[in-house]
Amino acid sequence: MSWLAYLSKKGAVLAFIRAISLELAKNNIRVNAVLPDAVNTKMLREGLKRNIMNGKNLDNTLKKFEEKHLLGRIGKPKEIAKAIYFLIAWGPIPRSSAARSFIVDVKGQKKKREYSNRS
Repeated sequence: MSWLAYLSKKGAVLAFIRAISLELAKNNIRVNAVLPDAVNTKMLREGLKRNIMNGKNLDNTLKKFEEKHLLGRIGKPKEIAKAIYFLIAWGPIPRSSAARSFIVDVKGQKKKREYSNRS
């Protein structure tokens, strides 16, 4: 899958979450979501092998991938689980709350990239 396809789908999911939270707000139903960035999982590793590596070493590819993040590493499944736990453990939001949804954006943030002018 290309980055265009992947990011378009992820953006569509975010738009869906926002839209459904608006629809369900009238019924006092809140919508929560956790949107992780790269997470060190089997799915990520297989995706890198399939789409990016082109015969390169997986560990070297992961290292370069990690260097692009401010934390210097990609996320761990346990960190995403903690974000989900935060939403669950917080319990029911008081009815007086104006919040209709919570979107936990679990990202390491990418470092500034330098782009070359490819004319």
